[in-house]
Amino acid sequence: MIDGKDSLCADTIFAASSEGYGADYRAHILDQYHGYIESVQWVGELKQKVNSYFLTMNTILLTALGVSFANVIDVPLVFQNGGWYCHLWGS
Repeated sequence: MIDGKDSLCADTIFAASSEGYGADYRAHILDQYHGYIESVQWVGELKQKVNSYFLTMNTILLTALGVSFANVIDVPLVFQNGGWYCHLWGS
């Protein structure tokens, strides 16, 4: 038990039985369950979008680095842009 949180949940969330709650007990529990599932799906989709974004940015950075070593563009420019990318990633 952490700071009484377990007893708080037991006292408030699970306090009423289906008979004591009323006729809408199952419908309300099912609505909560649907809300939890939608939340989990939304978080999964957000993680996928963020991962795709950073994979794209890393690919662009590595491509620019490879091109710079082929003497097509200036190497310090690529490292400077990579530094800005790392700075933005950390913020």
